[in-house]
Amino acid sequence: AFVKHSEYLHCLKTTASATEGSTVSFKTAMNFDGKLGRGANESSIAIIKNIYKASKKGVGSNKEAEADDSTIEKRRLSDANKPNRKGGDTDDVTTRKSQSGRISKVAKTDKKNVFLQDKIENQTEGKQDDKYFLSSVRNTLKETLDGLLATGEVFYNQKGTRLVTRPQAIPDTFEQCSEILSQKMQSYYYQADEYQNKLLHEFHGQLTKFEQICAHVPRLVIADLLKVEIQRSIHSQNKLSKGFNITLYQLTEKQKLIQNELRPSLGHPQHADELAALYIRGKEQNEEYLEVVKRHIKERQKCALEHARVFFEQLVNLSE
Repeated sequence: AFVKHSEYLHCLKTTASATEGSTVSFKTAMNFDGKLGRGANESSIAIIKNIYKASKKGVGSNKEAEADDSTIEKRRLSDANKPNRKGGDTDDVTTRKSQSGRISKVAKTDKKNVFLQDKIENQTEGKQDDKYFLSSVRNTLKETLDGLLATGEVFYNQKGTRLVTRPQAIPDTFEQCSEILSQKMQSYYYQADEYQNKLLHEFHGQLTKFEQICAHVPRLVIADLLKVEIQRSIHSQNKLSKGFNITLYQLTEKQKLIQNELRPSLGHPQHADELAALYIRGKEQNEEYLEVVKRHIKERQKCALEHARVFFEQLVNLSE
């Protein structure tokens, strides 16, 4: 669970960078190349200003050319040819309008290219980073901004020079609308960045608490494992003791039979052979008893060693 959480927050360190410093840095700006980044917004605004300056210079040069043409016409033509000069003025106005239209069209095209540039450059990267939280948010904002810009461009192209019904809610130009949308998306991204930062701090606190708890885990785990193994050992020892008690009971019954055969008359020399036979039976019974006791002791020792070996093997596996 911790590994998956770390991968989702994109804070899992690689093995190669394990020896490096454990510092975590957070992004404070978003590089959208004209969509959600501050530098990108400034670059897009600078492009628009340059286009407007170029359009103003074009209009100014057209006016100067018009003034020169009118001066030449005044010198060369008579007062009777003034209507022709009006026709020339009309041509100049048409030329200026066409030039202005071309500049406006170029401005919109450049504006659109500026905002779409990041999507073209980061298509592959976006697909690879979709599993991360902040990258998923960034890709969603990119796609949303592209859709809003396309819709806004269609709206302003259809609107033309007509006034909007709600000027307090709808900007006058497409450039103003795109700038507002970029600021909104950038604000959303900053909020997501702050939220991820809070998640990272919370996750860091959980890991710290987990490390503190882990300091007490070995003692508790070893105690629990030892308790289980002792119970198993006791169960095995009781099983051996039960078998030994049955054998001991049988030997005791045999001893009672031999004792019951003993009587004072066996002390007579005539019963010496019978007494010797009882002596041999008693000696064999005693040797059998000693053998059973030795075997029982060895079995108990072997059982204890086996359980100790199993306990240490489990302890080693648990430590690994």
